[in-house]
Amino acid sequence: MNLYTPSSQNTWLFQVAAALSVDALEAFRRALDEMVGRRHDVFHSTFRRGVVYNLNRTLGVPCNTRPVLPWMHGTEIFYSLKRVRTFVGVV
Repeated sequence: MNLYTPSSQNTWLFQVAAALSVDALEAFRRALDEMVGRRHDVFHSTFRRGVVYNLNRTLGVPCNTRPVLPWMHGTEIFYSLKRVRTFVGVV
């Protein structure tokens, strides 16, 4: 079967995109699990009463500030993602 025929190409691409999305979420979940495993209270000061706060006590994640301010956990999440070991995903 040719996966690149016009009738099946979009379906195949959609299936690959969906599978890669599932794999990305699994990698992100593993990274967060690793962070919480190392320090169980890593997000304790961030989430209070269902609201997100930063170290400087601002509400939410400031996305539109100039200059851009990184989220207080951004660097740690980045390095935790880099430490995720290879796993067998959907793709």
